Amino acid sequence: MSNALAPRPSENDIFRICRKKYPEGVARVASEALYWAQFAHQHFHGKPGIYKTDADLGDAIGRHGKTAGTNLLKVCTPLGQNNATALFEVSYGPKAGQDRGRCRWLFLTPQGEQIIKAALEDRMAREDAKRGRRVRRGGLPFRTGRGGGFDSAVKELAPSIAKFQSAGCRDIRKLAKQLNDAGLTAPSGRPFSYSTLRRVLIRQAELHLGQGPRTVSTAASQRPSRPYRFRPAKPMRLSPSALEEFRRFKAYQRRGE
Repeated sequence: MSNALAPRPSENDIFRICRKKYPEGVARVASEALYWAQFAHQHFHGKPGIYKTDADLGDAIGRHGKTAGTNLLKVCTPLGQNNATALFEVSYGPKAGQDRGRCRWLFLTPQGEQIIKAALEDRMAREDAKRGRRVRRGGLPFRTGRGGGFDSAVKELAPSIAKFQSAGCRDIRKLAKQLNDAGLTAPSGRPFSYSTLRRVLIRQAELHLGQGPRTVSTAASQRPSRPYRFRPAKPMRLSPSALEEFRRFKAYQRRGE
């Protein structure tokens, strides 16, 4: 499974998915085992797994141990047997660090991993729904209210912005002027300003509708070169003492000639 810092679904999250596939008793014990399978770090037969006794499972879900063990075996298959519907492969042997004894080892199957993944996605979708957001394909959330209206306006402006950009207009101020001259308005209904258009370009890039604003380095590299223009130097101003010293020097030069 994923590393320790990755988000993981809880037993209740997994139970919501298992309950759609199995009876309540089977779903309850399966969700408990699937939850702990996310933290498997011990190995048996070279595979990471967990070991849980019937008593452990019964105490965790509030059922009799034998009932919990019987329900668990309904979603298990012997180790090495291919069963596409099983959540675990099961084998028996000593606990980790022991040479003797017999306990039940559980190894997560691809079907079990799919249920854990579905439980995590379901939990994240419910959290987004609580915040009033729906997740769009690609992970970018739909926005409602003023944010949704802004996104709709950006979508309508994207073709016009792309047309001016393809014509070579990349400067934000010049682009804002061309949009205003074309009779287009910002999402607020007012003429475009530098800051407003920059927000539109940033959101346009986030929605994958066009190019965003240029970075400072990109703008500098795309700036056309200007020919060197000679600027005459300003006359140097000397202090009275320096001016007097300069006069003495010139007089000395004249005497030397």
